[in-house]
Amino acid sequence: MEYICHACGSSYVARNKPEGNPHCSRSCYSKTRSKDTLIARFWSKVIKEDNCWLWTGSKTLAGYGTIIAGTARTGDKTEVSIYAHRASWEIANGRAIPSGMIICHTCDNPPCVNPDHLFLGTHADNIRDKTAKGRTPKGEYHHAAKLSDNDIRAIRESPLSQLELSSEYEISQSNVSLIKAGKRWKHVV
Repeated sequence: MEYICHACGSSYVARNKPEGNPHCSRSCYSKTRSKDTLIARFWSKVIKEDNCWLWTGSKTLAGYGTIIAGTARTGDKTEVSIYAHRASWEIANGRAIPSGMIICHTCDNPPCVNPDHLFLGTHADNIRDKTAKGRTPKGEYHHAAKLSDNDIRAIRESPLSQLELSSEYEISQSNVSLIKAGKRWKHVV
């Protein structure tokens, strides 16, 4: 009799096929079993609240949940850690995340794994979403900032030349010009 493997979808002929084992090989059976285990482990670490579904398992420093995906994703015995929100999207949509795509949050809550709060996008989509929501660090809160908001106010009010200010604050003269013209650090008044 011919069967269709539940793991890989290929057809196969089996003699003395044991009941309840719809797989063409031990390898496919292991993959499906690992996937079922991943799904069970995933749901055991989720608390469903009214809006966000919070991940209670391990998290990154930024608060994003992680889960060991194991052999279900890699096809070998190497265990791989993935983001829990990515696993949630794949479980909910029944397919892998396309290459080059990421999973973004509409709720901006890193431990949330509610599939209704997740969307497929590019890195550029995620940056646009972040910027539109005002979550992009500006001024002295940016990791590469050399000046504080108070420095900007002092530069704008200073009677010193742009060259003298650039030397004092260790920035370029063109940067001083753009700050004095209000084209840089526009948020500082």
